[in-house]
Amino acid sequence: MSIKAVVYVSVALVAGCTGALSQGYIPLTDCDKYAGSPYDPSLKGAGVAADKIDPTLAIPACEEAVRNYPNNGRFLFQLGRSYFAAKDDAQALAWYGKSADQGYGPGQYNLGFMYLNGRGVPQDDAQALAWYRKSADQGDIEAQYNLGVMYAKGLGVPKDDAQAFAWFQKSADQGDAVAQYNLGIIFANGRSVSKDDAQAVAWFQKSAHQGYVLAQYNLGVMYANGRGVPKDDAQAVAWYRKSADQGYAGAQYNLGAIYAIGRGVLKDDAQAVAWYRRAADQGNELAKKELEKILSRR
Repeated sequence: MSIKAVVYVSVALVAGCTGALSQGYIPLTDCDKYAGSPYDPSLKGAGVAADKIDPTLAIPACEEAVRNYPNNGRFLFQLGRSYFAAKDDAQALAWYGKSADQGYGPGQYNLGFMYLNGRGVPQDDAQALAWYRKSADQGDIEAQYNLGVMYAKGLGVPKDDAQAFAWFQKSADQGDAVAQYNLGIIFANGRSVSKDDAQAVAWFQKSAHQGYVLAQYNLGVMYANGRGVPKDDAQAVAWYRKSADQGYAGAQYNLGAIYAIGRGVLKDDAQAVAWYRRAADQGNELAKKELEKILSRR
C-alpha cells in the first residue's frame, strides 16, 4: 500500500487567466456564445467546452468580432479556438499568436500548448515554456501547473525541483487538484523540501476533497500507515473506497486485501474477490495472483 508517484501530466487544451488585460467594455457577442472558453475570466456568457464548439457557427461569428474589434485579445483567442475545433492547426496557431501578442493570458497559454504538442508548428519545449510563463505570471492556474511539470521534467529548461515546487504551489494555492496532489507527493517523499507527512496529508486532503482519484488513494495510504495522521483503518477504507469507486485499480486491490484480512472491516472473502476481480480486470497483476489464491481454496 505504497505512495503513488508524482503525476506530471501536461494539461489538455484549457485556458484561463486571472490577469487578462482589460480592453474596455464590449457586450456579449455571437463569438462569445459559440467559442468563448469557460475558463476565461474575461468571458462574456457561459462559454463552450473545446469539444462542443461548432466551427461552422463559431468561425464566422468570431471573424466578424475581430473585424469590429481587431485588437481585442479575447476575440483573437476565440477565433483561434474556433479554428482549433475545425482541426485547422495553422490558423489556430496564428490567431492564438495574435492574441498572445496583445498580452492576453488565455491566448498565451494556448500558444504554449501548441508549441508543447507540436500543433501547427514544430514541437518546441523552450517556446512552450516561454508562453506558459507569460500566462502564469498573469495568474493562470493551468499555466502555473504546466510550468511545474516542465521544471520537474526538465522540458525546455534545466530540471529544477525547487522551481517545480514553487509553480505547483502557486497553482495549488488557487485550487488546482493535481497540483495539490503533487505537493502532497513532494512532501511525502521529501523531494526538494524536507519530508513532512503532515503537510503531505494536508495537500492530499485538499485534492481528495475535490475528487482527485490518486489523492484519495494516497490519503488512504497515509491513514493505513499512520503517516501524518493517527493510524485509522476506517478512514483508510473510506478513502480507498472513494478512489476504487472511480475505477482506480490500486485502490480496488487494497480494498480486496483489506476484506481478505479483515482490517477496518469484517473479513469477507466475497467482497475480497469482488474488489480483486475489478482490479484484475484492469490488468493489476497483484490482484490476479490474490484472486487465484482465494479461488483455489474453494
